Amino acid sequence: MADLASMGGGLEEDEEIRGALEDVGGEAEGEDLGITEKIEAATGMHLAGIVIAVGLEAVILALVESLVEYCHDAAQRRHGAKDGI
Repeated sequence: MADLASMGGGLEEDEEIRGALEDVGGEAEGEDLGITEKIEAATGMHLAGIVIAVGLEAVILALVESLVEYCHDAAQRRHGAKDGI
């Protein structure tokens, strides 16, 4: 995992994130925080929950796109049948 030095953050930012992590129930020891801990502190969610939410969003989006395509095709067939095509 990347540490704060490689992310361009400073010691004050590290302490703020560490405090936020403690607020959301995470562990905040004296070591540099990695990207996972930063994401968890910023969102208030565990990374696994974020991954699941994004995955569900992708599945729902795919279902909606399929439904829209199906309705579009059905509408084209209906109009084609009315025009005698």
